Amino acid sequence: MWGSDRDDPVDLGGPLWFGDETLAENKILIPLEALTSSDGVAFLERLGAPLPPSLASRIRKEKLAVEITAQCASAPAAGTQYAHLRVQASTPDGRHVEVLQDGRWVVEKSLPAMD
Repeated sequence: MWGSDRDDPVDLGGPLWFGDETLAENKILIPLEALTSSDGVAFLERLGAPLPPSLASRIRKEKLAVEITAQCASAPAAGTQYAHLRVQASTPDGRHVEVLQDGRWVVEKSLPAMD
């Protein structure tokens, strides 16, 4: 299913069913560079498609600890109170930190792993 060249497109095969009534009858080819992100990997996982070996060899899954910080603030002129939330996920050694912003995880810090 996967080519040996890292630039080969990813073949999702066909036919594929998406949801209850959407059928993609032809092969779907996606450029590999479109999948080399956390969103791309999550996309393939949601489809149940295996990762291409060139991509799978570069991925290491780690457990992240989630920390939620809440702070109350008010706007005196309006008499309105707000809750500010910060949701952060980090590796136990702190080398990788992600923050939830606008409904998606954004990498705030990422240092090379020490093996």
